[in-house]
Amino acid sequence: MFQGLKWLRKELPQVIPAIIYFWIAFVLIYFTSGLMCRPTGFRYFTYFSITISALVIGKVLIVINALPFVNLFPNKPLIYNIVWKSIVYNISIFLVWNIDNILHLYHQSHDWMIAYQFHLDELGTPEFWTCELWLLMVFFIFIVFNEFARVVGRDKIKQMLFG
Repeated sequence: MFQGLKWLRKELPQVIPAIIYFWIAFVLIYFTSGLMCRPTGFRYFTYFSITISALVIGKVLIVINALPFVNLFPNKPLIYNIVWKSIVYNISIFLVWNIDNILHLYHQSHDWMIAYQFHLDELGTPEFWTCELWLLMVFFIFIVFNEFARVVGRDKIKQMLFG
């Protein structure tokens, strides 16, 4: 029990900024998708699921950043790592989001072929691509600021922001 509290005390300050950032970003994406929905349209997510997603993604990204293959270019200009991480994260996001969408559709229809066909139909909609572009930009901004924090140092950034 004491060891768990020690671990939580160490990890929590690192995770909170990412969680807050992704929660705000996901709420904006949810709001945008709601503005585009037809009155009879169905939305897969709720504010509760968005909050849980932000909690999970905040921690997962910190774990992923610790993996050796993600930081391939530590001694090169920042643009190398920014582009590389953007490619890795965005491909992962696209795959996970599509799998999640198919699972939601399967849960509704109880038929894999119907779920897959409906998902293929959704891939051509402006709503899908609007949300996808939102996600690409949200993760790109996160990566850029994370790389600056890695190079400059978190203490220096805190000093620059808060004095």
